[in-house]
Amino acid sequence: MGLTQASVAATGSGEFEYRVSGLRNDAGVVRAVLCAESERFPNSCKLSEVVKSQAGSATFVFRGVAAGNYAFAAFHDEDGDGRLRMSPDGRVLEGFVFGNDAIGRAGPPPFKAAAQELKAGGKFALRIRYMR
Repeated sequence: MGLTQASVAATGSGEFEYRVSGLRNDAGVVRAVLCAESERFPNSCKLSEVVKSQAGSATFVFRGVAAGNYAFAAFHDEDGDGRLRMSPDGRVLEGFVFGNDAIGRAGPPPFKAAAQELKAGGKFALRIRYMR
C-alpha cells in the first residue's frame, strides 16, 4: 500500500493494481500516477501514489476509480527530490515506466500509447527501465 495517495472523490468502485519490478536498488521511493484522458498525462494527474521500493519492486493500488481509459506512469525517485533526474546533456538518470511498456521519443509517450481500458479488479505487471 502506498505511503500517500492523492485525495479524490471516489467516482467508482474499481481497484487497480500495478506491480513495477526491476528496481535496481531500494533507495528513495517510486512515484506513480494514473491519468484519465482529460488530464495532462503524465504531469497533471489527479491520482498519484508514492511507495517505498522493497526487494526490487513496488506495488501501487488505486481504489475508488471508475472503469475507463487510463494511462499509468511511474519513476524511481532514488534521490527523493520529487523530480525525474536528468543529466546535463538530457539523459534520464532514474528509472521510469509507462503503461503498455510504452516509450516516447524525447519525452513521455502520448496518452494513447500508455493507456489501457481498466475494468474493476485489473492487475498489471510492468518492468522499470534505466537508461544508464
